[in-house]
Amino acid sequence: PFEKPNFDREKPPLLEEVLPIFAGTRTILNIDIKSSKWVDAAETISLLKANGLLSQSVLNSMKGLEHRRVKSAGDGISMFFNVKPAAFVFLAFLLGLLPFWPIPYDFFEIPYAFNSLWRRVKDTKFRFVWYAIRALSCLIRLLVWHLKRRGIPTILFVTNEEEDFRQALSLGGKGIMTDRPSDLSKFLQRNDLSISAPGFVA
Repeated sequence: PFEKPNFDREKPPLLEEVLPIFAGTRTILNIDIKSSKWVDAAETISLLKANGLLSQSVLNSMKGLEHRRVKSAGDGISMFFNVKPAAFVFLAFLLGLLPFWPIPYDFFEIPYAFNSLWRRVKDTKFRFVWYAIRALSCLIRLLVWHLKRRGIPTILFVTNEEEDFRQALSLGGKGIMTDRPSDLSKFLQRNDLSISAPGFVA
């Protein structure tokens, strides 16, 4: 869309311009801070507090923010796993050690767009990829189930096709990330779901 002339002079909105739109709603916001610097996290938390959105926001940086420092910045603040703890969770799950590991984070995020990839390879010479994808899908389902029992919701990304939306929800995912919000909105409406439902992340 950015190649179209009518987008030439437009700029991406700032977080301080977006947050007031969600003030007063029940939508949970997922915020990935593109920095590991505390000053950036502190500014984001300050904006969330100013808009009354701190308790319905999930934040962290994939590069990793100091867990205790973020948690002490405000009551009700939630954090998702960054890359290293997330990788450790998956490894611990495969080794059967995850039930014995205390989890300090509140949300787990995992990439899941395997259905669209599966449809592309199932009838090709790369059929072995199909088996790997199906096996991984089963493992993810068990991991999501385990985390859910421990009170940790899972958010799946990036899903852009209707079949991926459906599969993400069937796995027990509590939230969906997408590059096509209008398609997701239509899917949710057709299935009597709502992004403003308590606890749903989109």
